[in-house]
Order: sequence, then C-alpha cells, then structure tokens
Amino acid sequence: MSLSLDALAEEHAEAVEYDLITVGLRLRHLGTDALTWCNLKAVITCSPSTSALYRVRNLSEHEWHLDRLLLTDVVDFLRWLVWAKSADAQQGRNRPEPIPAPA
Repeated sequence: MSLSLDALAEEHAEAVEYDLITVGLRLRHLGTDALTWCNLKAVITCSPSTSALYRVRNLSEHEWHLDRLLLTDVVDFLRWLVWAKSADAQQGRNRPEPIPAPA
C-alpha cells in the first residue's frame, strides 16, 4: 500500500501537497501522527473531482462536471430543434453534430 501511495505522492507532489494544504495538512508531515499513511490514502482516494490530484490525473475530463454535461445536452438539443424546423431537415441533410464530450 505505502509504495503505491509513495509513488503517486512523488509523481504528483505539487497536486498532493495542494490538496493536503486545503485540509490543513502538509506532505512533510507524512509518517507522523499528524499525517499517517492511512490519512494520505484517505485524502487521495476520497478526493473529489475538483481536487488538484484529480485534475492532473484526468487532464481531458476534469472540466466536464455534471453542469457542463447538462449544458452540452441543452445546446445540442436546441441546435437539433432549430435544424428540425429547417429545409435541410425536410431533406434529411446537414444534421447538426453533437458537441464532443467524454463518455
């Protein structure tokens, strides 16, 4: 357990440090009563999608929260609705492409 956490903390030290700072801890306290390996594991595994560690590990997806996904759906629907009332729709051509979003 500690080897993989250590490797992750070393590879993304700045992001882990930032996330620890937001909860009042520091990476330099690792291995003390202030920050045990179990504490570090909890911070890393339970960090939300808004955390710095999540952002550096998921560069292409970190900005796609529920509100953005729903907004993309609304825009796609409105574009389709406008298209559906057009002459192109009657001919079945130039259907609008959906906005690309992560699965």
